[in-house]
Amino acid sequence: TEETTNQTDQASAPEKIHVAFCLDNNYAECTGVAAYSLCKNMAPEDEVVIHIVMSEPLQLRHRKKFQELEQMFAPKVKIRIYDSEKYLEQLMTRFKNNLVIRNWPISKLARIVLPELLPSSLDKVISLDADVLILSSLRDLWNRLPHEDHFIAGVIRCFYAERDYDPESESKHGLLPWLRETQLGLRPSFDIHISVIVWDLRKICQTRHLINETIDFMFRYGPPLLAQDTISLVFRDHILPCGEEWNHRTHYAIFEKPSIQTDFADILHCTARPKPWKIKPHEVVKIRRKAIMSYLTLRPPTIWHRYRQESPWRCSVRSRFWELFATPEDRKLFKPIFIGIAATLALTTSVSLYYLGRFFF
Repeated sequence: TEETTNQTDQASAPEKIHVAFCLDNNYAECTGVAAYSLCKNMAPEDEVVIHIVMSEPLQLRHRKKFQELEQMFAPKVKIRIYDSEKYLEQLMTRFKNNLVIRNWPISKLARIVLPELLPSSLDKVISLDADVLILSSLRDLWNRLPHEDHFIAGVIRCFYAERDYDPESESKHGLLPWLRETQLGLRPSFDIHISVIVWDLRKICQTRHLINETIDFMFRYGPPLLAQDTISLVFRDHILPCGEEWNHRTHYAIFEKPSIQTDFADILHCTARPKPWKIKPHEVVKIRRKAIMSYLTLRPPTIWHRYRQESPWRCSVRSRFWELFATPEDRKLFKPIFIGIAATLALTTSVSLYYLGRFFF
């Protein structure tokens, strides 16, 4: 009876959600913040496995922080890091030992070969960019696949109509004008964002030629055919569209007000420049002039900074102080302030010495 009850509980338990991030050490911090937002906002019944696919060995300080993050949400969260020599060699060999393909680092392209890197026992995975915040459970997005003959699910970037193929068009931007000029004869009906994609690994592994075709396209043709354009072309007949709430692109004016997006966005994608993790004092002033004291006193100027302060990647006052002198722009911003302080101290000292001299002599 107990065995039957355990089997019934296992059958009724929700399926684990597998999420993959592809990165190098430059994106370890922002990936950690995105992973923390995923763990914090997951449903109580969710169990998440986070796959960290590296294009280089992960630095020890970031490895410790990922371990701390796993401990914070254990046993509901497991974090697996793929940076052994075996995986790195396999990844580099797949992309013909090129570290960069047309200004795109291998870390951004590794998601194309996820079916080969991740364990063969996985049926599907959600790949995410580093510059996202997950504001709710990914269960609904996870359940989009499997679905009929669709191999991937993603958010539509734009739809293409017949008029986009007008040979008289002067537009040189976008995928379709380039396809028309190079006479590939391909007709995708829409383009998807690569930042949030659900992969049906089982179906893709059964049709492995799609992965080879995707990589061949990237090596064969020049700009503007990049990763998301290539995926839109190769998988054009096997894409399941998802709602924009799963990839809500935003800028700082909205990014600062979390109460606005939580009503209609499940995944927040920061497309603004500079990226949140690269914000410096002079850039805080450009974004919101009254935020400079918030920046220095660790009051988060954006929702991303709020999540970072709650995560293992939190900043200290000391580290924030040293950021004041990190770049020439920072030093230029604070130079008048320090000159004023130095002038005030010099004047105060000279006046004090003058009156002390008058008093004693």
